[in-house]
Amino acid sequence: VTGESGTGKDLVARAIHAGSPRMSAMFLPYNCTTTTRELADSQLFGHRRGSFTGAVSDQPGLIRTAAIGHATKSTLDPAVPWIDDGTPVITCDDSDPFNTIDPNFIIDREGRAWMPFGSFAPAGINLVPLDPQTGRLLDGAAKPWTQIAGDGMESPVVWFDRPSDRYYLFASEGFGIGWPWDYKIRVYRTDPGAPITGPYVDQDGRRALDAVNRIGQGDKNDNPGLILVGPAGDRIAPGGQDVYRDNRDGKTYLVYHERDNSKWVGLDANGRGGLPLFNLQIREITFHGDGWPTLAPESLPTPDPTAAPRTPGPLRK
Repeated sequence: VTGESGTGKDLVARAIHAGSPRMSAMFLPYNCTTTTRELADSQLFGHRRGSFTGAVSDQPGLIRTAAIGHATKSTLDPAVPWIDDGTPVITCDDSDPFNTIDPNFIIDREGRAWMPFGSFAPAGINLVPLDPQTGRLLDGAAKPWTQIAGDGMESPVVWFDRPSDRYYLFASEGFGIGWPWDYKIRVYRTDPGAPITGPYVDQDGRRALDAVNRIGQGDKNDNPGLILVGPAGDRIAPGGQDVYRDNRDGKTYLVYHERDNSKWVGLDANGRGGLPLFNLQIREITFHGDGWPTLAPESLPTPDPTAAPRTPGPLRK
């Protein structure tokens, strides 16, 4: 809502809210002229101490409500739409020590369904049981949920390796939307035969539960967790991962995003703003004799010197 001072912008906003489906929910006006573009993100959604110069303490932000949604369809046919009934699976607000975003899904060795979730909150990454028939919380599931990793972690993926009878936890950590671009992917695992609830430890036996928020500390970050992939040269901020085992060839793959620091998009006329280009990566994971994963060397096609040069397409976010 825009307009000169005193023309009733707040009244118009309140009228829109009063006539909306969220009329019974909180109304929170925000004056965009009172802050810079750079600080609006921090004021609305909060920040962690040390995430940028001047961030001397944690701030929750004006908006601290999140929800994990739920949609269904009877087939994977792209022509059939997903149906969202508008009822969230789980929510959080200022009173909760966890953050209900970054959900994932897994069926454990006993055939039970679980949802790991969480992102940068004191209660870290949590695990909740689901009804496999509905995708909703299992009857009787209630707070507190089972915490499996500490603060500073997000995008959890719990993956079961049947040959070793272990669960692995893959999680992203660091700062992926600004300097120092130290986003990375860490790995933990359980003992053979242990339940999906853990405990999860790294290669030195340190617990994932003992991780603390080290955002922006780069090489000084001493959190537990084997670093599977981190920033390297212009390839920065790898994260947002998932793990897939191809039953056709038995190979395991890590799917994740990274940014290309040599290609920025969204810059203004003065070369300011913008972000490094996002790229999708699919890399094979190999497991050593000790059961810890590493990324296999990338296999890139050999250039054909006789081929006609390709016209580059537009940069895409």
